[in-house]
Amino acid sequence: MQTLGDWIKVKRMKKNLTRCHLARKMGIATALIRSWEDGSSQPDSKQLQDLEKYFGIERAKTE
Repeated sequence: MQTLGDWIKVKRMKKNLTRCHLARKMGIATALIRSWEDGSSQPDSKQLQDLEKYFGIERAKTE
């Protein structure tokens, strides 16, 4: 995987989710998912946390 958009697309597809399904789960527009995957925009910190949580990724906590 090269980009964050690639990661989102791979994780979404592994869960058998369409862009529309993921957008509904996150409470956002489908177009926003598309823009992340094509690299024209990036999720904000809250959206990124939601993606990580949904896809089962936990970041190491730093003190």
